[in-house]
Amino acid sequence: MAQNEIYFLSPSHQRSLMAEGWAQKTDISGWKFNSGGWVDARTHTFSVEAMKELCIDISEKKKKKADPLQLNEASVIIAIHDFDEDLEFEIPHHCQDKVVHWNLPNPEKRAKTPVEEWVLYQELCDSLAMKVKHLKEVLNTIT
Repeated sequence: MAQNEIYFLSPSHQRSLMAEGWAQKTDISGWKFNSGGWVDARTHTFSVEAMKELCIDISEKKKKKADPLQLNEASVIIAIHDFDEDLEFEIPHHCQDKVVHWNLPNPEKRAKTPVEEWVLYQELCDSLAMKVKHLKEVLNTIT
C-alpha cells in the first residue's frame, strides 16, 4: 500500500517548510510530508532561527517551488497563507477536494520593524506547532 502524503504549500515556502519540520516530529504513522512554495522558494533567516530554538533544523532542507505532479499525488494539501496579506493562488481544480486552508500571518508583510518580525516568526512557529499537533484530527475528517 502506498504511503499517504501531506503536501504543505505556502507563498515562498517558508511557512510550509516550517510546518513540514514540525510534522516530521509527530507520531503520525503511515504519512510522509513534503512542502513547496507557490510563488517562489526562499527562506528567511528568522524562520530558520525560530525553528532552531525548538531543536528543529530546516536550514539544510531544499527550498522549492510547488510541483504540480506532487500536488496531484498528495493525499492532502495544506495551504498555509495569510488570508488578508498574501496574494491569491490557484491550486489545480482537480486537487480542490483535498485542500485544507490554514490562515496564518505572514510575518514579512505584517511586521513594521525587524524586532516585530522576529517576534511574529516565533509566534508563527508556535501556531504551526499547535496546528500540526491537531493534524490527526484534520486527517480523520478528510480521509
